Amino acid sequence: MSGACPRSKQLSNYFGVPPPSKKHQTESEPQKKRAFAEKWLQEVGWLQTNDERTEMWCRLCCENSSLADKNSAFYIGTKNVNHPAFDKHTNSREHQKVVLCCV
Repeated sequence: MSGACPRSKQLSNYFGVPPPSKKHQTESEPQKKRAFAEKWLQEVGWLQTNDERTEMWCRLCCENSSLADKNSAFYIGTKNVNHPAFDKHTNSREHQKVVLCCV
């Protein structure tokens, strides 16, 4: 058991069986693979993507970089295909500044 933490060795010796591997601890339903939904381009007016739909960003923030949060995932570009992230960006203070000033 080289490389195992000393605590694991102690428990294994005490109980006489090795602790379950992480593989067995996390076996459950497979995670659903997220994919870009084309309808998001109509639902989220500021959303832009690359041709492959693998990266997305905020058109408004990118066009108005002096007001935008340059550390924002939607300014840099994100591969996070997660619809709640759109709401978080929409409600962010920096995005709101861009909208109020420039739209």
